[in-house]
Amino acid sequence: MLHAGIGATHVNALHTSINLPAVHKNTLKAREREIGPALEKIAKSSCKNAIEKEKSQLLKESSRKESPEKVGIGALYDTGWQKRGKGHNSFTGVELSLECSSKHNAEVKILVGDDDSATIKRVKEQVAHHVEKWSDINHAKASFTSHLYAIQSQFKGQLSAKVIQYFSKCFGYALVQNRNNTEGLKKNLKAIVPQAFGKNDHHCSSSLCGFSKRSLKFPSQFTATWGEATRGIRETHGKAPKIRHYGASESNDFRVACAVSQKNIGHTYVSEALQELQLSPGSYSVKRANNVDRKMSRLRLEIREGTQYQSGLGFSATVHAEIEQIPTPTTLPVTRRPCTTDGMKYEQVVFDLETTPRGNNAEICQLAAIHSTDEFNVYILPSHGISPNAAAVNKLSVKNGHLFYHGRPVAAVQLNVAIGRFLDWLQSLKRPCLLLAHNAKLFDAKHLQRALEKCNQITRFQEFVPGFCDTLPAFKEVLPNRKSYSQENLAKDLLQATYSAHNALSDVRMLQELCNNFLNVKVVEKHSFSFSWLQEYIQFLNQKRRNLQTLQPLINAKAISKGIAEKAARSGLSLAHLVLAFKRGGDEGLSNVLKEKFNGKARVTKKREIIQQMCTFFREHPN
Repeated sequence: MLHAGIGATHVNALHTSINLPAVHKNTLKAREREIGPALEKIAKSSCKNAIEKEKSQLLKESSRKESPEKVGIGALYDTGWQKRGKGHNSFTGVELSLECSSKHNAEVKILVGDDDSATIKRVKEQVAHHVEKWSDINHAKASFTSHLYAIQSQFKGQLSAKVIQYFSKCFGYALVQNRNNTEGLKKNLKAIVPQAFGKNDHHCSSSLCGFSKRSLKFPSQFTATWGEATRGIRETHGKAPKIRHYGASESNDFRVACAVSQKNIGHTYVSEALQELQLSPGSYSVKRANNVDRKMSRLRLEIREGTQYQSGLGFSATVHAEIEQIPTPTTLPVTRRPCTTDGMKYEQVVFDLETTPRGNNAEICQLAAIHSTDEFNVYILPSHGISPNAAAVNKLSVKNGHLFYHGRPVAAVQLNVAIGRFLDWLQSLKRPCLLLAHNAKLFDAKHLQRALEKCNQITRFQEFVPGFCDTLPAFKEVLPNRKSYSQENLAKDLLQATYSAHNALSDVRMLQELCNNFLNVKVVEKHSFSFSWLQEYIQFLNQKRRNLQTLQPLINAKAISKGIAEKAARSGLSLAHLVLAFKRGGDEGLSNVLKEKFNGKARVTKKREIIQQMCTFFREHPN
């Protein structure tokens, strides 16, 4: 009865409809009170197991030096009521605290919830250790919006609904962008009103301006939605729906215990409850619970992995198409700092490249580097020539198989020869080298890596070059609020110097002087990255670009925006993966893949209208 979410009326209606005698409600209540404590015990045990797993996961993933006996974790607090609107009854409130446990040595150090001051006041009175209160972004926005509507009712005609929605969005953007940044939040909040009137003055943050132009949602890692979802188990799974009143007795507690157990364990919790009372669960009960749990697990897996659980699958003609897996969500690899063996110090080497037209297929035309007063410079003959646009910038051109600089011939070699000479020069420095370049991450390091790969010299390169440093973000940190960070403008403003820009040798000489004067060792190390990370980063970008190209039909048909397509491509999804999800599970299958939780957010989107547009596209274009 508790598991099915029904009461005495429903049980007797079923019994009498199949000509079985009715059972008195007092008899059913007595049996309910017998099994209720066992259900609550199982629910508490499942929560204890969950918190232990979370503790282990936190200790495994975190670099914090906390002892296994005491682990500080975050808690999400929310309260659900049996009645809607203002008909709240404190005796029927259900409070679910996720990701936390006051016992088992998992101290709650962060409490996330609504802006009710009574909750945190009570916590501080009852809890010995310090608990930090975080505002949930959803509740903070709701509170902010309700105050705006209060102003609207007080000052008629001053605020329209659209203006309130706009301010609410900007408020949410500011909160999301400035986590743990009080000054940044203060600056962005001050910028909201001037920005509404097109006045991007000194208060306005460029990050807020750019952020407010994007239409994607940026939900908080902690939101009340988690609490709502667990509350929904009690209601949508039919344990204690709001249309029925079970709050006048312990029945409500027992039904909540059923909901929690089903969430944490699955339908087999019924068998465990019966065993707790030393009763046999019965073969039919066990069989059905296992079947339901297996079916739910199978549906989730088949959307991602394809049909792998069907008998005789090996004889199917479509086996190869059906066993292709939808990849798990991918993300930009976390930057890793370079390291050397035996604690040897780096030699800072500034390098620069000049290439044919910028793009993934650009070829290196000039490679230069400098270490103190020791210089390296080599010209490389590209195999596909140089476009007029590139020649206008770097003054390099190819005529009759010869390379010219400013119209004068220069000695040029093949790429493999140039790379070999460069590696010989680096090796002669006797110490590991950290290569510095302006915009290294997005340009110089990427093109050098491709050249090394083309010449099969990556292994040798890694022997004495552990990584790179990008001086562009380094100068942005050291010299904030500048309008331009181009190397030419930095030299002009900081050193009052002009030079022959876009000549690799001149560029490295000037960049070395800028670095020596304005960048210290700590800043250089902070903005450095390892060569192994660079390889993963390039692989990630290449895969994202390939995925995005396949999604172009959806963009052209206006089924999705370019922003959504980039988000899908970044998560590892191509058009083929979306088609597979739709074929395997229809609208629900595609929706599950797009809404899959990853790092607390939807993998692509959870907007119903966008998902419906994509489903419509796949129905109209089945091939």
